[in-house]
Amino acid sequence: MVHTPAFPEQPTAQDSHVWVQHVPDGAVSVAVEDSALVLKASTTLQERFEDLLTKQKTEGLSAEEIREYQAICDLDAALSWLNRLARGAQHE
Repeated sequence: MVHTPAFPEQPTAQDSHVWVQHVPDGAVSVAVEDSALVLKASTTLQERFEDLLTKQKTEGLSAEEIREYQAICDLDAALSWLNRLARGAQHE
């Protein structure tokens, strides 16, 4: 039997997709590493994350920026989880 890693801090069914509305179109890119496809945050999204992180440290974020920042963090966690699942499937 294959063990599927649990998604960190699994959201409830009711709110499992809410964070997606705060992620812009084109947020995910696909790269090839060691002949395997890897899901990554796009360069634009990475730059936006850095901007929000800097602003958070210097002047603080608005409520909307906090939601956007958290959505990017959630997307990063989801992509990491999906990539781990894909790597695990390749080695079966």
